[in-house]
Amino acid sequence: MFNFGSAEDTASLYWSESLNIQGPALPDAHFEEMEEQDLVHAFAYLYIALREAYRSGAADEVIELLTEPYDEVFEFLCIVRPEFVEAVLGGRHQYLPGWFPDVIKKYQGIAKAHLAN
Repeated sequence: MFNFGSAEDTASLYWSESLNIQGPALPDAHFEEMEEQDLVHAFAYLYIALREAYRSGAADEVIELLTEPYDEVFEFLCIVRPEFVEAVLGGRHQYLPGWFPDVIKKYQGIAKAHLAN
């Protein structure tokens, strides 16, 4: 992908493109206001956006901008979906390419923090 705009514009483009995939629409609400199933859909779209950004060699700043909402939704899913926490800790969560053991450890740490909840 050719990136001629700002990192914010490029990240927004990846997000918009992921939402154009035929699938459930997301409500016009912040992640913290979404229902559990909407969070699952948002997480899938964010995963797609990040995967495409990695695949196309997006700048680190773009990856960081897309990772912020991914992390936010990851945290919300850990709060509302115990089976998500179990999947992450059980090695059944599909991590993005380019995510090294230290990053995987980060997400497992977030999941562990919600294990007792």
